[in-house]
Amino acid sequence: MSSKTLKRNAVIWSDNCMNRIVLFALIYSVANGIYDRIDHKYLVSGHSLMSCDRDFAQIEKRKKVVQCFEPKDVEKMIRESCHKSPFHVVNMNMDDFKDFIEASEDFLNTAKLKISTVSWI
Repeated sequence: MSSKTLKRNAVIWSDNCMNRIVLFALIYSVANGIYDRIDHKYLVSGHSLMSCDRDFAQIEKRKKVVQCFEPKDVEKMIRESCHKSPFHVVNMNMDDFKDFIEASEDFLNTAKLKISTVSWI
């Protein structure tokens, strides 16, 4: 299958953390061909324990017993938080980050969406 016919779809699950900036980032990702489709789904309030919550708990537990003085210490601490299946840590550069704050304010009006009440976008 050639890369031109490969569908790049994503399903993102989250607790209730949608805002204009996140929505703009998702729209940007589809508009720029990073993904063909993104479904953002939300857990029901009060029933929002996700598997990643356990991962964060492991990192928090490890952080209490390890001192980190520079970024490579944090990377090592995260990687070693889970002994059975170490976390994969990806180092990023400044070019990997996008600032969507101003663009989302200029181009996206979410006033009528009632974004805090949605369960699937």
